[in-house]
Amino acid sequence: MLLTIIRHGETIENINGLIQGHLPGKLSVKGKEQAARLSLELSSYNFSKIFSSDLKRAHDTCIKILERLPNIEIIVTSDIRERSFGSLEGKRKCDIPDYKGNITDLNSVDGESLDELFKRANIFLKYLEDTYQSESILIISHNSFNKALIKSALKDKIGNISSIPNFENASITQLIYEKGSYSIIKYNNIEHLK
Repeated sequence: MLLTIIRHGETIENINGLIQGHLPGKLSVKGKEQAARLSLELSSYNFSKIFSSDLKRAHDTCIKILERLPNIEIIVTSDIRERSFGSLEGKRKCDIPDYKGNITDLNSVDGESLDELFKRANIFLKYLEDTYQSESILIISHNSFNKALIKSALKDKIGNISSIPNFENASITQLIYEKGSYSIIKYNNIEHLK
């Protein structure tokens, strides 16, 4: 199985340093251009299925990609949405006293814990392994969820989730699943945006 994992295009909220979490997010002009470049880059891929987060910023990125991949089934799901940051959502990162530059380390008493995020990523990964074992799958999601997915796939090969670099907007990461384990083919690649 080949997994191609995309982070949504840049949003206005990204530009303004806001914590998005489960907020919909609106693609910026640059984010729309990034999505168009993703569409061009991915047009030669032969995907079996596309999974998109149901949050607007990811789904809008997906819609743009579909312009060049018109005949592929898309599954829009909340299973791969960004981590909830509860009452911190909509606030500027610079106004949060505990924020140290890595959104993954940020905790909110009324948000989703890292354990809950990992559980969600593990369930989704197991579903893909059981259902699409020899297929090529495109996933359009978010920074924290993508990090949890990578951590789930690579298990003990990497440290904690904070050690995984943040994904760039509209980046492409690819993993291949063979004989019960994952290998990285491409990580956080943004060459198509240049």
